[in-house]
Amino acid sequence: AQPLFATVGSAGGSAGGGDGTNAGGGGGGGGGSASSIVIHARFIQRGTNSTANIVQALGGTGGTGGTPAAGNTGGGGGGGGGAGGYVDIVTETLLGTQITNAISVGGGTGGTGGNGLGTGAGGTGGSGGNGGAVNLLVLSGPTLTFNTANIAGSAGSGPTGLTGGAGGAGATSRANL
Repeated sequence: AQPLFATVGSAGGSAGGGDGTNAGGGGGGGGGSASSIVIHARFIQRGTNSTANIVQALGGTGGTGGTPAAGNTGGGGGGGGGAGGYVDIVTETLLGTQITNAISVGGGTGGTGGNGLGTGAGGTGGSGGNGGAVNLLVLSGPTLTFNTANIAGSAGSGPTGLTGGAGGAGATSRANL
């Protein structure tokens, strides 16, 4: 079975500004995006537990922006968090009790901005990754449940003086099983 869409990596942070002599801090690398999980089964027997996040396709955390070595230079921006993946479940019959939020396809947290030096500013934190998607098809119903794809992660915060900003939270995207 093929996923409905392919995942891609997230953006890296930008480099901090130099002072004409010294380079600013490098940008953090983008977090890796989650891949796809495909489950096709005749029966799925759910237990009596209520454990959330049993099946996970989570985006990776963005890299931290670099802090420059010398001068009046800016810190690098944090990398963006990776996007959540795609979970595709097709079954003839679901048995047992529904498990709330059993499937998690959330985005990764953005990286923290690097600190600046001298009169340079800190870097901005990277944005959190978007949420992924879940497709649950039960043939005996038949019922098709598709949770919302591409729920946006939050933006990273700006620096406070020399201190780099915090990375944004990745989107929370979950589905019941």
